[in-house]
Amino acid sequence: MNFRNLCFIRHSSFVLCRSLPICCLLLLFITPALSALGNARADPLPALVEVLRESSDPQLQLDVLKGLSAAFKGRRQVPMPRGWEQVETRLGQSANADVRALVQTLSLTFGSAQALAALRITVREPSTDLNARRTALNALLDTKDAGLPAILQGLLGDADLRGAAIRGLAAYDDPNTPFWRFTIRSTAGKSATRSTRSLRA
Repeated sequence: MNFRNLCFIRHSSFVLCRSLPICCLLLLFITPALSALGNARADPLPALVEVLRESSDPQLQLDVLKGLSAAFKGRRQVPMPRGWEQVETRLGQSANADVRALVQTLSLTFGSAQALAALRITVREPSTDLNARRTALNALLDTKDAGLPAILQGLLGDADLRGAAIRGLAAYDDPNTPFWRFTIRSTAGKSATRSTRSLRA
């Protein structure tokens, strides 16, 4: 089946297809194909990227992005598909916040330096929406961003993200972590002290 046509079938009158979210339909085809490493003909990704490049329907964009995000869940990095740069630029300016967020996290999975820089800025900026900051932080943690320890250490003074920062630091063997652990134990009170136990050797 042509995967581009599959994406647009949500506009058709087929009751069966309309009864399920498009992302679920996509996963039926995407996941097995992406598992077939080395088999380029089985890979639907280029066609899906083309759909994202051409579609002006925010809901369709969101459906496809959700399907891709679910298909790549747990994978730290995937080679960037051809044409994704245009998708990242175009949908990164979408009026739909969910579309923007999914494009950004997928771009990070595809190794985009632009997405990496943008997510780091989002995490650091206290005036940014808290949910957006948490999503950005989780994306950076999932990809094991090598530059993240310094950012996490800077978040130890942020009441909203301190707990997540402490848990994140536990996954890194950073020489500065003991210093920051001592600092938080000394200044943040009993609740932060309990959280830092996860960093102990």
